[in-house]
Amino acid sequence: MKSELNKRTWLSSLLLLVALGSYAQMAAEDYLCFSKRETAIPVFQGQELVPIVFYEEDYKAVHFTKVNNTDNINWQVIPNMGRTSSALTVVPSDAPQQKPGSNTPYVEYEFTLFDRVEELKVETYLSPTLNYKKNEGLKYAIAIDDETPQIINMHEGETKPDWEYPAWWNNSVTDHIKKKMSIHQDLEAGRHRLKVWIVDPGMVFQKFVIDAGGLRSSYLGPPESIRK
Repeated sequence: MKSELNKRTWLSSLLLLVALGSYAQMAAEDYLCFSKRETAIPVFQGQELVPIVFYEEDYKAVHFTKVNNTDNINWQVIPNMGRTSSALTVVPSDAPQQKPGSNTPYVEYEFTLFDRVEELKVETYLSPTLNYKKNEGLKYAIAIDDETPQIINMHEGETKPDWEYPAWWNNSVTDHIKKKMSIHQDLEAGRHRLKVWIVDPGMVFQKFVIDAGGLRSSYLGPPESIRK
């Protein structure tokens, strides 16, 4: 009986080691596969270190390269508000609705494309602000270079009330994020500017993910690109 028990114990231990070994191999393969992801690398251009993007690039909202405030409305960093960093909003929170333009509040992010891109996607990560404007929803505008700004409604399609616990509400609460997509066409290789305007106050920006093709799904998104 004792011999049989020892045999079973030894066999169970062996199976456990095999299972752990298989798990470790799968975890290593997953890591290596993930680490192969093409992303931004630093390249010297004269005396300037610039991020070169192959497939994807990520910027925390607070790491803008240019900011435009007005006499009555200012961008403000909210420290530690966000899943991976601080966040960005405008004050005062009761400011009037803005129309995108050179004289209204905006932030700008420089990035570089290595190749021409026919379709580039920008995913904006927003804190899940409640729709206090009811049917209208809260809006921001986004553009690359001098294209016409796209107006994005962060509450578009959220017709079912939150007290009925719809999917949009559950996801916003559990993930503490809303993701909105904009698509931009025919961008040449070289330096570009991502420009974001506030339309309605009360919106809180956490980060922007630039996808030139091949972005892999992940919970927090890709790591931030190297900044000069």
